[in-house]
Amino acid sequence: MGVGTGGFRNFGTEGETAYDASVRSQARDQRDSLRAMISEINAGQFEQQVIASKLPVLVEFFSEYCHPCQQMLLVLAEIAKERTEKLRIFKFNAGEAPEFSSRFHVHSVPNFVLFRDGQPIGQRTGYTPKRDLLGWLDTTV
Repeated sequence: MGVGTGGFRNFGTEGETAYDASVRSQARDQRDSLRAMISEINAGQFEQQVIASKLPVLVEFFSEYCHPCQQMLLVLAEIAKERTEKLRIFKFNAGEAPEFSSRFHVHSVPNFVLFRDGQPIGQRTGYTPKRDLLGWLDTTV
């Protein structure tokens, strides 16, 4: 283990056991699998995927470096599985398109905007447990 920036220890492959490497690999694979379940869209796809959708759409505006955004992956993946016929869910990288994100009053992440018939009908900010997010969706849609 070497000392990284600011005196923090870098935990990496040096001194890492085979078990540690396996656990890290499994966690990375699970995170990648969850990311694949929730499609990421960009500003050019927004009109077609969100505004023109016949189903309600939940868009999570996120940033790659946002820990609560990463935690929401499992919650969103579970909801996507459960509500596949009733709701579409997308992720939008607010850090890559801050001007576009600000059109929807997104000033912090994670930020969830719910659309119906092409119009935003509700918005939440911050990490939200699954039951709370489902409750909000049920009362808003």
